[in-house]
Parts: sequence; structure tokens; C-alpha cells
Amino acid sequence: MSWRIGRSLATAATTAAAVLALTAAAARAADALPGALTECHISGFRNGVLCGSVKRPLDPEHAERGSLEVHYVVVPALARR
Repeated sequence: MSWRIGRSLATAATTAAAVLALTAAAARAADALPGALTECHISGFRNGVLCGSVKRPLDPEHAERGSLEVHYVVVPALARR
């Protein structure tokens, strides 16, 4: 019976470690985002979405040559019915 408890504890420890690793990775990814996402709406779309933008140089080796601001929308997954 004790091997079952040991196996359950090992599984729980592995799961906890995976959750912590994923949480840390998500936090690092959020910190790496250049701009904050804000709530916004798209015409004809009834659910809320998140909008953001990122400014990138046209030529990474020569940033003084200008830049481009890319705007993007994050749309949540919707279940099909």
C-alpha cells in the first residue's frame, strides 16, 4: 500500500513542478512584451478582444533608418456548437 502513496506523491510533485515551470514561462513572456495589451472591440464581433502594438526597426542593424509599428489583435478561442 505504501508504494501507492509514494507513487501518488511523486505524481503530485511532478505536476506541481510542471505548473510552476509553465507559470514562470508565462511571466517571462509577459515581461518580454514591449507593450501592454488593452481591451478593445472589433466591429461585428460581440466578444471582447485584446489589442496591442509593437514597434520594430525596418533594418535591425540600422535602427536610424526608420521603424514600423505593427498593431495586432488577440482573439479568444470560441467553442463550436
